[in-house]
Amino acid sequence: MTDLFDLLVKRGLKLPVFKYDLTTDRYILEKPGEINFEGTEEEIVRKISRLYSLSKLSIEEKGVVTLFMTFGVLKWNDPGFKTPYLSAPVVMVPCEFEKNKHTNQVSRINFFGEGIQFNPVLELLFREKYDLPLPQIEEIDSKNFNEIIEHLGNLKTQFTIWKVIPQCWIISLNPEMFVLYSDLGKMMQNTEALTHPLINAFSGVLSLSKSSTESVSSVPLVPILRADSSQRKILEMVREGENVVIHGPPGTGKSQTIANIIADAVAREKTVLFVSAKKAALDVVYNRLKNAGLGRFCLEIHSTRKSKQELMFDLKRTIDLLQNFQDVEQPADLLKQFEHLKNNLNNLLNSLHRTDHPLGMSIYDAISRLEGLKDYPVIHSLHLSSIAEISKERFEKILQLMEKLEQLADVYNESQHPWKGFKFSENILSYPLKVIEMLEYVKMNLKNMKQMLEKAGFTDIGNLRFEDFQKILYLLKSLKNVDVLPGRWFQVEIEELSTLREIVEILRKRKVLMKKYFQHTEKSIEEMTEILQPVERFSRSWLRILNPSYWKWKKFVNRNLRYPHNFEEIQRLYEISKNLIDTEIKYNDLKEKIPDQEFSFDEYRTKELEEIDFALIKLDIALKIRKKLPIKIIKNDLILTRVSKDLISRAIEILEDTQLKKYMEDLNRLWPDGFVGEKTLQTAPVDELIRKIDHLIANESKLHEWIQLQETLESLEKMELKTFIRSVEKEHVKNIRRIFEKSFYKQWIDNVCTLDKNLRDFSSERYEQDILTLEKAEEALRKRWVQYVKSLLAKKFRTILADTNHSQQIRILMRETQKKRRHKPIRKFLLEISDILRFVKPCILMSPLSVSSFLDLDKFINYFDIVIFDEASQLRTPEAISAVVRGKQIIVAGDPKQLPPTNFFKSYYELEDDEDEREPLDSFLDECIALPRVFKQGYLRWHYRSRDERLIAFSNHYFYGENPLITFPSPKYRNSDQGIKLVYVENGTWDRAGKRVNTMEALKVVDIVIEHFQKHPDRSIGVVTMNTSQSDLIENLLQRRLMEYPHLMDVIFKESNEPFFIKSLENVQGDERDTIIISIGYARTPSGELFYNFGPLNNEGGWRRLNVLITRARYQIILVTSLRSEDLSRANSENKGVAALRNYLKYAEQNCKLEFSESHEKPDDIISASIAQQLNDMGFLTDTSIGMGLCQVSVGIRDFEDPGRYKIGIIHDGKNHAMIQDVIDREVLKFKVLESLGWKLKRLWTIEWYRDSEKVLKSIIESLKINERYRPSQTRSNNL
Repeated sequence: MTDLFDLLVKRGLKLPVFKYDLTTDRYILEKPGEINFEGTEEEIVRKISRLYSLSKLSIEEKGVVTLFMTFGVLKWNDPGFKTPYLSAPVVMVPCEFEKNKHTNQVSRINFFGEGIQFNPVLELLFREKYDLPLPQIEEIDSKNFNEIIEHLGNLKTQFTIWKVIPQCWIISLNPEMFVLYSDLGKMMQNTEALTHPLINAFSGVLSLSKSSTESVSSVPLVPILRADSSQRKILEMVREGENVVIHGPPGTGKSQTIANIIADAVAREKTVLFVSAKKAALDVVYNRLKNAGLGRFCLEIHSTRKSKQELMFDLKRTIDLLQNFQDVEQPADLLKQFEHLKNNLNNLLNSLHRTDHPLGMSIYDAISRLEGLKDYPVIHSLHLSSIAEISKERFEKILQLMEKLEQLADVYNESQHPWKGFKFSENILSYPLKVIEMLEYVKMNLKNMKQMLEKAGFTDIGNLRFEDFQKILYLLKSLKNVDVLPGRWFQVEIEELSTLREIVEILRKRKVLMKKYFQHTEKSIEEMTEILQPVERFSRSWLRILNPSYWKWKKFVNRNLRYPHNFEEIQRLYEISKNLIDTEIKYNDLKEKIPDQEFSFDEYRTKELEEIDFALIKLDIALKIRKKLPIKIIKNDLILTRVSKDLISRAIEILEDTQLKKYMEDLNRLWPDGFVGEKTLQTAPVDELIRKIDHLIANESKLHEWIQLQETLESLEKMELKTFIRSVEKEHVKNIRRIFEKSFYKQWIDNVCTLDKNLRDFSSERYEQDILTLEKAEEALRKRWVQYVKSLLAKKFRTILADTNHSQQIRILMRETQKKRRHKPIRKFLLEISDILRFVKPCILMSPLSVSSFLDLDKFINYFDIVIFDEASQLRTPEAISAVVRGKQIIVAGDPKQLPPTNFFKSYYELEDDEDEREPLDSFLDECIALPRVFKQGYLRWHYRSRDERLIAFSNHYFYGENPLITFPSPKYRNSDQGIKLVYVENGTWDRAGKRVNTMEALKVVDIVIEHFQKHPDRSIGVVTMNTSQSDLIENLLQRRLMEYPHLMDVIFKESNEPFFIKSLENVQGDERDTIIISIGYARTPSGELFYNFGPLNNEGGWRRLNVLITRARYQIILVTSLRSEDLSRANSENKGVAALRNYLKYAEQNCKLEFSESHEKPDDIISASIAQQLNDMGFLTDTSIGMGLCQVSVGIRDFEDPGRYKIGIIHDGKNHAMIQDVIDREVLKFKVLESLGWKLKRLWTIEWYRDSEKVLKSIIESLKINERYRPSQTRSNNL
């Protein structure tokens, strides 16, 4: 045993494996330096393989050495334990295995270099339970090794069994956990630790919302690494002094965010402690800070085996930098330019998508709607005043009316519509059907009147107008005194009837004159006229009385008269005689005008005067009727009997009916342009009126539609749309709503754009140049900011150097960094320079163990302004507490939807998969999330890892649905080397009762690994299994298979930042590779039975393990399984882990189609769809809305020469693009990520498309760089 110790420690040999001789009970060195183990070869190989994997994993993941070769075993009995005796190694030597690079088998074991220690468990027992003296040795070496063994063997104890056995073990232990135990013990004695606000919050004593009262920093927030908006939001929360939980799903830039938090804190002169149990997490953040230029100000002490010499060298380089760094001013000019550019770039999109116009619609919406209306004509005579100020309510009202008009298009276009001309008026009609009532009343009365007059003897009454009847109403009334009206009076021409009337009037006059004449004389008229003729001469002068002849003549006249007449009487008689002669002449003249057959004039000569007067009355009536009426209404003699006169009287009552007249007037108002054509009810013939009314009543069912039409038209006219409606051709009325929309949007867009400078002056060239300038400005700002931060630190350090208060610690620092060896222990050194450490290394990166190991509790309690935890979902609260009390503000990063804490060693080594019934432990992350008043929640949303969106889509839906991740589509839409590939192993079975492996599946995995490295030697790859047995089997099978492919050994096991690995599910969190091969392993047994026991997936939170498993790949997951989703259909639906596995298998089987896809609504992008359609029409193949989230590609044009890939992608500044509110995210980051995935992108601007779509299309085609010989339409059929 001593020889082995000397070989391993003193001489530092790398010892080959040797054998153990059971016969002599001792190790046999067949060759110098060779080590042998007891047991069968298979057992030894399995155990060494497990130990190698565990130690390697521990170093990589936690930076902790867990492989020890122990020397000496203390055996004793303790009544406090149930076992007969206890065994514990005495001296522990940290070691590491070394593999043969040719065979990849463990071949040697060697000393790690330092850290030999007495078993800390024994030390604890000796001190606290047994009260036994410990060996007084500070450092164990080959000289005092035997002294320790002898000391233990010679101790006087109370135990009956107490001896040291000279045995050596190779074992996996983590003795450094005792450091945490010790640190927690000291905290219990520290009042300041016990009263720490966060400790009280975790214990439920106190709840607080902020770690401190943080004043607004005067230092601008400038992330030194590119940050998306969700990351910047978290940075702002940290700046506000909040304790923050950072929810960081896989690939969302958690390390980037932490690096930015650290850089910003350093810029604000804060101290930071970054804690992670996983060394890889610290390394990632450190390397990012280093690459950015701030690595020198970070002190990494993850492992308790940290080299003192390395630490001092690191400090010395930092001091040299701080002492010599030149002053740099804050880049105020770049900050101003950067903000100005962001504002400018935001303005266009804000103008394009702002919906605070009175219309309640954005310009983008209007242009999109225009695009959908391109097949309709534009009416330019849309004269709407102040169109830009039209309200949403008014516009919607117009659209409703236009839509109603569309529905009534057939009514509008029906030139013979029965109700055409009718205009409903509430002032006239209390309800629409009132008009029917009125029409029926008018019809009934007109019809009755007509019938009565016709029965009375009138004809053609139907051709008369109501106004005609009103004209002859008084004449009709006069008929009551008439017995008959000769029909011939109404047949002759009215001139003849007038002549007849004159003749009768002459005859009446003659009869009156004759009566007077014969009262004077019996002479004939002619004789008497001749006798009386001198009266004309004598009447000229009164001197006649002097003339004898006068007297003689007078005497002669009187002799022919019945009685004597004086001169005046003779004069009157002369006039009568002359009149009689004149009337006779006139009578004869008039008779000549009328044919003899028309009238019998002699009958009137013989009639008495009364009869002639009666005839004249009738003639007057007839003449007036004839003159007032346009037609002849009497054909035969109108014999006016009592019955006929009664009929006429009833007709007159109708004509005088005030209700009838009112209704007719009202109806005229309801038909303002004419009831029958242009004629009113008064001016239209009665028959036409009755026919029209009959037609209207027969079409009563069409009244409602006509009223609707009229109301619609009237409403539109009130809205200034009369001219517009008249400008629309009748055949287009059925589309008038869309015609109006197009005309309106066109005019509205032009008006609003004229008023908005951003839209009016938009230039795509200038805008895209601004984006490039912004990108360059951001990059320049980051670089300048790093230099500025360095300058700040340098200034502060130089100030400290000149401060006498820190002179002693400065001397210690300078002295230790100048030494070549024999440096102070790290814990002691950090304690002695604690006051100035913050000015040299404002950020320290540690594991929970190294925090307890190196940071003295009393000195470093509340020392750090900010303590950041990473991978907190796998950190138990007791492990975190030591770091918590050393800080003021706590930032906790992790993913509660991934692996919970597990016992690292048990999970890997001690427990078999299906036997592990342990519940998952609560994590520090869970504890913090449970304190919402203490910790604000921040969510990282941009997912960068997956180079194919399908890799993350399942988790994004099933696990991150409440805060979905923003993902990016790949330009390769059909590629067998990315996405999820399902490999079904039909003959795979699960050896449940034996080795608990699926051999056929393991063989398939090995085949895939070999194929992968032959096809993609540059792609990193990892294999993950659901259990350690399967991973061990795959590793063994791969080792054997590689004997056939020796040339692949160097490829597979080459040194790399991402080496090939084979791990079980429990140990893969934090890893990522280009390709991940998943072996499910579980399957039906050889007998065909299926047991629903899937190891860790069956446990509470098993779905979290699956989430880890399926989110490790960048390019591809190859899912190797002997199960199909339907095999798990009977699994307990409440078992979320198994249910998630079933759903994932189904997802892979369905070629990554999620059943929820249709329920996820995407904003309509009409413009993109239009562009795609036009490109399709030109022979190209396109897809739209490529992707699942905010970072969709609007249009993808497929590459005919490279099937399965998009030649170019078009990003349109539509709603989906605008939903990314942050300008850096939207215009820079989104494009950067997509281009990194291989997209060739072209921007499409809505305003530019609106102005000249043909120019935009031409630009797109030019971007494709198609050869002239290329004809898309010719190749299309070959690429479907």
